[in-house]
Amino acid sequence: MKKIFFFLATALFFASAVRDVSAAQRGRAGAQRGEKPKVILNVDMGDIRYFYKKKREIDCKTPNAAGCTHIEMYGNFAVLSGSKGIVGLVVNIGFKDFIVDVASEYPKGSCEFDLILKHELTHVAFARAVVERYSAELGAALLAEADKMRPPVSRRDIQRLSDIANEYLSEMNRIQQEQHDLMDSKGNNSYQWEQCRGK
Repeated sequence: MKKIFFFLATALFFASAVRDVSAAQRGRAGAQRGEKPKVILNVDMGDIRYFYKKKREIDCKTPNAAGCTHIEMYGNFAVLSGSKGIVGLVVNIGFKDFIVDVASEYPKGSCEFDLILKHELTHVAFARAVVERYSAELGAALLAEADKMRPPVSRRDIQRLSDIANEYLSEMNRIQQEQHDLMDSKGNNSYQWEQCRGK
């Protein structure tokens, strides 16, 4: 089971900032006359924190869940602009720490405990795989759009970049949700629990 928190609103998820950079800073970034904007892509896959709790203490969308993974994705970008327009983008995307809860009614090392933990860690792997797959595409799409923009950078320009970012976010959310729902389907859960019968 999983409980996911996403920031869907443009203003919250891809809150952007425009910074004017000095000639020295532009030089450090390698932005010289006629050069295309650069992108710095920072991807954070998040750490995993484990908690062993009573079922009644596990906060998940399904009551009495044996396990739950809390996933919170974040993202933002900053536009670096100068007298010649956009010279670079800094894109940050990733996860806050994953919180994995496992019911303490199942002893560590038992088939049920191992099954629950494996199930929850698969949710983590799905989420990370989607961000890993789409983050470079997101950076490239933002860079391609920024390359078309001419000075001065306007609010409309920033909105265009935010719209692109949120298109990618929506697709990432959709794919993750489909995978998580399939994992948590009744048939899949029943099959998994059957593996522990008689052990």
